[in-house]
Amino acid sequence: RFEYGFSTEFKDKYGNYTSAAEFVPGRFVTIAPKDQDNYLTEVQISDAVWEHKKVRRFQVDEDRGVFIIGDTKYSIRDEVKVFSGEKEISLSEISEDDVLTVVGKERKILSVIVTTGHGTLLLKNTELFEDSLLQLNHNIFAMITPDLEMEVPEGEYTLKVANDGWGGSTKIEIVRGETTEIDLETLKGEGRK
Repeated sequence: RFEYGFSTEFKDKYGNYTSAAEFVPGRFVTIAPKDQDNYLTEVQISDAVWEHKKVRRFQVDEDRGVFIIGDTKYSIRDEVKVFSGEKEISLSEISEDDVLTVVGKERKILSVIVTTGHGTLLLKNTELFEDSLLQLNHNIFAMITPDLEMEVPEGEYTLKVANDGWGGSTKIEIVRGETTEIDLETLKGEGRK
């Protein structure tokens, strides 16, 4: 366990000053000795490893011990640490909707950081809107089925529904690792329009 204080310098891998907020679980760092108050004098992102940020195109094959980024295969045979926020998760909990930062050395993955995760949207009282479309912002559409449950990237959305003159919209927030439940009965509006 290492402690830091106001005198601790945080640096990127090039030696430039950066925010302590950049130092999240899963990143590799080098540390400098402690000062007289027992605080670290410097913490720097390691340049001994590579980082691929904003990884959206990936595949995980745990059985074969392979993690594919784009068209390049990397080994995950040894224990890989996976983090979502401050929480350690398993490789199997990564969703295809997630955005990742992947850290490795040569052709070996060392850690995976979920930088944009996903939550679950659960619709209740769907009867009036079944077989019509649900819209989240301008880019996510889904056919409404009974008690629809779907993974959605975390973030804020405007949810819209409409069917046969009924409908409405509401602002929702999808939180990483949580289920957001929406009662469509509250979105049917005053009557047919």
